[in-house]
Amino acid sequence: MDKFVIRAGRAAASKIIDSSPTSSTSTCSAVKDASALGNCDDATANDISVQKQNTAESGKRGRSYQEQWKEKYGWIIYDKSNDKVFCSVCQEALSSGAPMPKKSSRDEETIKAYTQTGFSSWNKALERFAAHEKSEVHRFCCTRKKAIDDGVNVHALISKGKINEMKSARAALLRMISSLRYLMVQGLAIRGHVDENSNYRALLALVAEDNTDLASWLQRSKYKWLSHDVTNELGSIMAHEVLKHLVKLVKDRDAPYFSVLIDETADVTNHEQVSICFRFVDDDFEINEVFFGFYKTESTTAETLKNILRDVLTRFDIDIKFCRGIATDGAANMTGALSGLQAKIREIEPRVIQVHCLAHSLNLVVQEAMKVQSTVRDYLATAKDLITFVCASPKRQAMFESLQMSDDDTLDNVTQTHRLRPFCPTRWCCRISSLKTIIQNYEELVLFLTEIEGTDRSDVGAKVNGFLKHLQSFEFIFMSCFLIKILDPVEMLNAALQSSSLHLQMAMNNVDNTKELIQSYRTDEHFDEVWNSSLGMAEKYQAGEPEQPRMRQVPKRYDSGAQPTRFLSPKDYYRQIYYQVVDTVINSIDDRFTQASTSHLKHVESFLLRKNKEDEDQDYVTTFYKDDFDSNRLILHRDMLLDILKSKSVSPKHFGDLVEYIKANENIRELIPEVVKLIKITLTIPVSTCTAERSFSRLRRLKTYLRNSMTQVKLNDNAIMHVYRKLGNLLDLSFVADTFIKRASVRRNTFYLGT
Repeated sequence: MDKFVIRAGRAAASKIIDSSPTSSTSTCSAVKDASALGNCDDATANDISVQKQNTAESGKRGRSYQEQWKEKYGWIIYDKSNDKVFCSVCQEALSSGAPMPKKSSRDEETIKAYTQTGFSSWNKALERFAAHEKSEVHRFCCTRKKAIDDGVNVHALISKGKINEMKSARAALLRMISSLRYLMVQGLAIRGHVDENSNYRALLALVAEDNTDLASWLQRSKYKWLSHDVTNELGSIMAHEVLKHLVKLVKDRDAPYFSVLIDETADVTNHEQVSICFRFVDDDFEINEVFFGFYKTESTTAETLKNILRDVLTRFDIDIKFCRGIATDGAANMTGALSGLQAKIREIEPRVIQVHCLAHSLNLVVQEAMKVQSTVRDYLATAKDLITFVCASPKRQAMFESLQMSDDDTLDNVTQTHRLRPFCPTRWCCRISSLKTIIQNYEELVLFLTEIEGTDRSDVGAKVNGFLKHLQSFEFIFMSCFLIKILDPVEMLNAALQSSSLHLQMAMNNVDNTKELIQSYRTDEHFDEVWNSSLGMAEKYQAGEPEQPRMRQVPKRYDSGAQPTRFLSPKDYYRQIYYQVVDTVINSIDDRFTQASTSHLKHVESFLLRKNKEDEDQDYVTTFYKDDFDSNRLILHRDMLLDILKSKSVSPKHFGDLVEYIKANENIRELIPEVVKLIKITLTIPVSTCTAERSFSRLRRLKTYLRNSMTQVKLNDNAIMHVYRKLGNLLDLSFVADTFIKRASVRRNTFYLGT
């Protein structure tokens, strides 16, 4: 029993000694407590004596207060009764009633520790004393004490100095924001592989050479307020200000109707990005299409795209009941009559007019025309392979460019004006320009292939021999001249349809004019023109004579008895190809450009101009738009407009003429507000998705192989600032700075808040 009590006494003594302050008084107390548990033998007394000695030695190593600390830090006040250390300078400043600077929770803890509760963490005393001496709180108190000793008005001195310091910090912040805006507007990378080599910090260092406030700020606070989070926050503030302006344009109008343009593509990381744009008409009848951002999605089903669109509308507080049109491509998930995106949107708002992008429709027209005849398909395949053969090898391309150069040319001029253009894999209309470069460089191509054929004895030589044989045939020359003549108007129409300010009636006029022009080519006169120019070119470059293809002998087991078509002459054979392609283009234009949107436009145009079947058109418009208009007022205002036009001897032929007249005569708009509203709604109907597709070009410039890890929020912020450069450059940087400063108390105490 005695042995058990002795062991317990030793354990209790050891525990008390370890947990109590390392002073002789506490040690003795621990010994007394241990003795109370039982009679201790000599071994126990020796153990306790050793622990006392170790405790005293540990105090000398920093476990208790040391008098020599006061020699280094003269501001120390030691309270023996509580075993605490206080700061005399900070206590004096606090007792004087001056407001202490509280920039963070750590500063508040410092003020409390050295002025109220006291400091007693002896194991880290020297480290903590050094940190306190360098702190903003201690420096503030030293400045105050010096001012009191000199008899200066302390509050005025500190207030003035602090304000000047904050104003200098604000000036530096404005330069930081302007540098960040420059990088975002120009679409340049903000960060680098490491932050020290980033464009942002390099630009700040350059600006600091001519700005003393920024130079002193960067020198005083090394890279402070330049973290990724702060940079992203500043960029978001600027992008949100631009978006606010765009939302205001869409919503704050007399007729807040809009249409949606939506398309998707894959970015460099192979993630699907949905681009959403809005189309609206302002009070001056000017058509605007604005880009509202990219939205990453894992699925492109109609339901997913509908949810994305609803989320965007909700986020920007735009009511879908004012949507009057949607433009998409021809994919089934977009245009499906039962389960496509347009069908789901029309379930919510039945007044939405769906438009299959007219530029996409024209692309399909060219695709059908170039695939209708085997001779045309073979020609296009040969032209594509020929351009790829020349451009795929740097050695061959350099050789070809040297043949293009004349005595007065330089290599730069050659590559810019006469360079072969590869075929675009998706845009068939752009392939016409590729065919033009072949004709422009026909002589150089023949010379280039001839030289390679004579020097290359490998498998490439056989390919070159085949290219040369095709190139010097009459068929190749005829197909080049013929397709360029027929499809050149289509290329110009494609460029016209990409305008964001084009309304549907103007677009259809351009389509009809192009169709009439191509129809005029369907004559022997125009065919003879192409035929004679092909013969002249073949004679000039010593190409082959025109000939019919050899008739293939059909095996008897497949012979149905039908005789193959035979032509009297090669000219008749090429005439048949000519007419077949022309007819395909004309018929395809009729099929592709007959949509519900064009039919709707005809009804509106017939109603406004009071053409034939007035009752049907009137019933259609009033029934379709329902409560958008007061039917009686709409008819009355229509009649008033027609009377005004008649009195002025103006007779518009179509909807576009009516729009131009109202745009030019502002004084009549107040007389016919219902007609003005109908015209604006009709102008809102989109023509193409080219604005959304143009945003994909910006996407490829922003999210690249070297910048593929940016978040979706940062991608959108950079895209908005880059797309709307003018709005970004017009931002009020002082407002951006104030917005940033007001979000945290530490910012309000660091930067001066503008008035």
